[in-house]
Amino acid sequence: MNLIIKQRTLLFLISLSIMMMMMTSSLFAQDKLSLGRAIQIGLNNNFGIQILKIEENIIQNELDNINKTRLPRVELFAGQQNSSNNINSPTSFVQGFYTDRGLNLGVDANWIIFEGFKVRIEKSRLEKLNKLSQGNSLILVENTIQAIMLAYYNTLVQNEGLRVQQDAKQRSEERFRDAQFQLKYGKVSAYDVLRFENAMLIDSTNSIIQAKNMNMAMQAVNMAMGNKYYKEYELTDELKYQKETYNFDKLQQKMASLNGELLNQYLNLTLRRNDIGLLRAKRYPTLAINGGATRNSNSTKFPEIPKIKGKNFNFYLNFSVSYNLFDGGELRRAMQEGKLREKIENLKIDEIKQELSSELQNAITNYNIQLQIITINEKVISNLKENVILEIDRYKNGFSSLLDYRSLQQEYLQAEQTRLEAIYELLVSETEILKLTGSLTKYNGRK
Repeated sequence: MNLIIKQRTLLFLISLSIMMMMMTSSLFAQDKLSLGRAIQIGLNNNFGIQILKIEENIIQNELDNINKTRLPRVELFAGQQNSSNNINSPTSFVQGFYTDRGLNLGVDANWIIFEGFKVRIEKSRLEKLNKLSQGNSLILVENTIQAIMLAYYNTLVQNEGLRVQQDAKQRSEERFRDAQFQLKYGKVSAYDVLRFENAMLIDSTNSIIQAKNMNMAMQAVNMAMGNKYYKEYELTDELKYQKETYNFDKLQQKMASLNGELLNQYLNLTLRRNDIGLLRAKRYPTLAINGGATRNSNSTKFPEIPKIKGKNFNFYLNFSVSYNLFDGGELRRAMQEGKLREKIENLKIDEIKQELSSELQNAITNYNIQLQIITINEKVISNLKENVILEIDRYKNGFSSLLDYRSLQQEYLQAEQTRLEAIYELLVSETEILKLTGSLTKYNGRK
């Protein structure tokens, strides 16, 4: 009798906990959230994406001003000099104390006419750096979208799992109440009532655990979206999937032309070639022009003599050509190193292609396996639903035991759990395929 009282007290506490969790959830579940909106919020909140956008603007600014480096450099200068002198030397033409003052004004211009196509090569390098920065942004965007999608899908799965567990808890409560009613008329024993009550308590506990999993999944959604504070959402997208037929050869071709990681590696290769081009530019002569004009005014003052003033004006135009005849083989060594680094980048491309192809094949294989698991378990679930209904009648009529009914109920819960896990794994594989083929940023939600 004491055991029954303790179990009923525990049941009351468990039910109260579930009610409190549901009330708390309903209190804060004010904002509806679709997957598309979650992705938009997450991209707007991502600090890494914001930083990369600023870096893109910096490179673009350098690129916009690259042609200005071809213009001449013009400097305007002015200088004023003051000196006092006291000379007493037989070798000096001027003797005694005097002061000198001068003012120099001028303009100087330097123009490098030719420097081995360095400006053109540097412009090409900046264009590649700009594309590389955009590629890094694209990869970060893809990673952010993938994280949000997986967190969103997991929350849908956990929410569906909670519904299944609560449905099982409700059925166990109904069986327990029915057993209590039948106990009064001697149709079942007290032992059967306790077994029904234990089943109800176990299902209630599982509901609480699943509610906790649901809460943790919602926290993961908040983290993936970059929210500063936790917020409870009502997810509006449904947990569903589409049966796709993925062709490895076609997807591999698409991956080769659209995969962000691979495109970035191609850009790294072209940057290495740009470095070699800059080194080749040093083999060309450099032609420069230097011109300008200066004006100088000065005055000298001796004691008891009127100030002596002077002026002069100077204009100059100079041409210079420089050519590196010998540098100890430094340029040749640098070019050899550059070619070796170019080979490394080519090998990295082959390595990335191999790794991506393997990942794509694994994703397609896993997708097809999960699709088979889902199909099988949906049939199992359909059969078990009918079996559960029949088993209830069999138990009431004395043709089966409580153990048979409970075993069938556990089979149903396991089949539902397997199905939900398979759906999530299928969506994970599908998301990976979209990412590998460069299609994740074009995701607009499921049909």
